[in-house]
Amino acid sequence: MIELVARDGSSGGGEARIRAARFPARKTLEEFDFTFQRSMKKQVIGHLAELDFLHARKNVVLLGPPGPARPTWRSHSRSVPA
Repeated sequence: MIELVARDGSSGGGEARIRAARFPARKTLEEFDFTFQRSMKKQVIGHLAELDFLHARKNVVLLGPPGPARPTWRSHSRSVPA
């Protein structure tokens, strides 16, 4: 990981970490369809995206119904044993 940050040339190394994670696609909050997932409030998610809770040293707990134990993106990417 240190090598990736050094090669990236930035102190944060965020881009290097994203590339190293090899996500199947890169998605942003601006692309999220809030009309499809009506239980998520766009205003609340936008407020969380500002990361004010970090500066205030507060915790955020995200609760939801139980779901599948494995990520859904695996079914769309190359075959990976579950």
